[in-house]
Amino acid sequence: MSNAIQEFKYRCDEAFKSGNLDTLPKLSAYDFSDEEKSEVQTYLADRRKLFEGMNTDTLREAADKGYPEAQKQYAEQMEKQGNFKEAEVYHKKVIDNQYMADDQKNSSRIGAEVAAIVNKEVPDLRQEIDIKRGQKMDEEVAIRLEKAAREHPELTEKLYKAAADRGYPSAQIKYADMKYGQGDKKTARAYLKQAKNNPFLSKTQKREISNTKDAGIGRKMGHLATKGALKASGVLAKAGILYLSAPYICGALAMTLAFDAMFSAALTDSPSQANFSLTKTAWDMGKGMFGIASDVTDSVTKGGSWVADQFFKRGGGR
Repeated sequence: MSNAIQEFKYRCDEAFKSGNLDTLPKLSAYDFSDEEKSEVQTYLADRRKLFEGMNTDTLREAADKGYPEAQKQYAEQMEKQGNFKEAEVYHKKVIDNQYMADDQKNSSRIGAEVAAIVNKEVPDLRQEIDIKRGQKMDEEVAIRLEKAAREHPELTEKLYKAAADRGYPSAQIKYADMKYGQGDKKTARAYLKQAKNNPFLSKTQKREISNTKDAGIGRKMGHLATKGALKASGVLAKAGILYLSAPYICGALAMTLAFDAMFSAALTDSPSQANFSLTKTAWDMGKGMFGIASDVTDSVTKGGSWVADQFFKRGGGR
């Protein structure tokens, strides 16, 4: 073991032992060889847990000294606080840090991508005071998120959580649906409650979730998503609406069967002969379209909801 490695480890051990991280040496102060860098990487990986529970200021200080785990955890703290500009900066530091193993960088790569999209496409709605302008922002962000999630499916849940935490009611509903579909009903109820109390919730959205009970979350979200898809597609007059219960109770749903009915009918001599099996095209067109239904008429709303209810009464939905 070289003298440089010995000195570095000794100073780190003393700092961790005393709890005084002001004395942590700067990684950039050492000119380690490639072999020494590998040894330092292993040493730091074995001490990742020592950074857990540190307050934000201490993490920031250690992160600025080049410690990859401190950079990663500081970035994650910034995410939780809604500071995605700072999160993006420090996630990128992790990605570029030669002392973080490549297989440990994946979460930071995702974090940096999410932060970049949020910084560009999802302004903080909590700073808005005009209700109509805020509702318009919610509609626009719902469309942007749907597009981003389609292009980067691995980022979907983090994107919607970020937007939900930034005050968007459509994202709060979508994220609640995702958690409900994963069996995390506690989180689902918490985000649905946020949506219910959100000042930017549209009248249509509010009407649908105002009386939602735990057991009815799936159905209420289904109706809401269906109405969003109605606005986006305008095909209620051409095809009936059925609520599809799928892996995500409402994320997979709105209009899927309706679109599929249209495509199938177009390939047969009679609509009654249509094959209602799911198609990839129907899925791609149907999923994700929701949360932008503020202008849907009452008749469309009632019609879509009634058909969805009949589907549930017949035992087709869960």
